[in-house]
Amino acid sequence: MALEALTSFSKYQQTIRLKNLMTTPLAGSGRSSSVGKPIPFQTLLAFFENNSLVFVKQRWFERYQGYISKQLLRMNRTDIKPVQVFGYQILVSFLTLAFFSLLSENFEISLIAFVIGATLPLIWLQEKAKGREKILMRELPNALEILSLCSEAGLSL
Repeated sequence: MALEALTSFSKYQQTIRLKNLMTTPLAGSGRSSSVGKPIPFQTLLAFFENNSLVFVKQRWFERYQGYISKQLLRMNRTDIKPVQVFGYQILVSFLTLAFFSLLSENFEISLIAFVIGATLPLIWLQEKAKGREKILMRELPNALEILSLCSEAGLSL
């Protein structure tokens, strides 16, 4: 009786994992790309995109865009552009600068808040990318198990 319950629970877990694997879109597959929640401040970001031509020709900005592109690919967010992340960095840094300059009237604290505000979007990117990779690494053994079960059963992939 207990063995039957364990096997039925195991089969249930395998079917749930298989459904999750089949319904989750993967990067590079023919399915739609992973589009998360709509990003706020669309008009302000469009302004940054249109006026970022000043930075495009500079070498540091190309390296920065390459780094941000890699982080966005790690997150599987193809709907966000590196220029938009740059716009968020500018926006958040100036908002924190204004907030802390009004709050404390101390230039050093305002400058530190400006730097922290500029790094917050980058920290968000890194954390989201690590979270996605953690989920993938957690589900990889299940996917391999299902593939081995299918190949042992003689199913074609």
